[in-house]
Amino acid sequence: MDNELLTTTLATSNVTTVLTNLNRTDVDNFQFPEDEVPKPPLLVVKPLYCHSLPGQFILKCYRREIHFTWIPPDTKIAKAMVKFREFHQPKFTTMSDYGWGHSGVKYRNHTITSLKPNRLYEFGLNLIYENSTFDRFPKIGSKDICACKTYPDVPDAPLDLRYHYMQGNQYTLEWTPNDDNGEPIITYNMKSMPIVSSNSEQPKWDSITPHNLTDKQANITLDTNHQSAFQLRAVNKIGMSDPAYLIIRPPFQKVPDKSIFCLARFFECQHFSFNFQSTLNSIIAIHLKSEVFSDKK
Repeated sequence: MDNELLTTTLATSNVTTVLTNLNRTDVDNFQFPEDEVPKPPLLVVKPLYCHSLPGQFILKCYRREIHFTWIPPDTKIAKAMVKFREFHQPKFTTMSDYGWGHSGVKYRNHTITSLKPNRLYEFGLNLIYENSTFDRFPKIGSKDICACKTYPDVPDAPLDLRYHYMQGNQYTLEWTPNDDNGEPIITYNMKSMPIVSSNSEQPKWDSITPHNLTDKQANITLDTNHQSAFQLRAVNKIGMSDPAYLIIRPPFQKVPDKSIFCLARFFECQHFSFNFQSTLNSIIAIHLKSEVFSDKK
């Protein structure tokens, strides 16, 4: 039904109602194109030597990763297991990548990924010696720990992004701020692009200057009265978050100086609770009844 124009005349009021389906497939299958934004600068970190663990245990903490190196001591160790946890958590996570190491292992080098920014992580060791005795580090109740803190990062993407129509091409946006990851959110970056036919060249994201911006709300004015893709990013001094996306659908509009109402994307518009198909059926039924009534006359 793409780009079809459905019309019917209501004989009782002599008003032509136009229902249009403007590239519905394009909108339903719309893929938000990626937008290039500056990436946070790479970190240069100093190694941290943990003297509370046997051997040489070296940590390098980044924003969401921790790299560790362990060189075992000369003590006759049969098996070893590296473990870590977010500080003050009740249990350690053991390094299942290695499990209990073999006696021949003399060096371990690994990067733990998908960690949280601006968090303190503690490391430890479980050791089984060749004489079958067991030991764990840090010792229970010990205040001497091996730990490092990940660096702050860009914020997490805003949550619950939604909009309300005001007038003309003006909208109010609302969202829920997400974790700032250690650096306060200082502003929000907004961009939009019109959703065009798949046969046309894909437009690019254009920046939007919001009005009355707060930490969870803003007013915007779009430069088009067609459906638009919208993205919102939180910004701190590290950089921009991943985007939260939204499709903004304008409500129906009256065509100036004509008794024609253009219900663009009528059945998709979130401002209406009634169903397109049932509304279309009702209009056709009224039309047919009027024709029958006219014939009887």
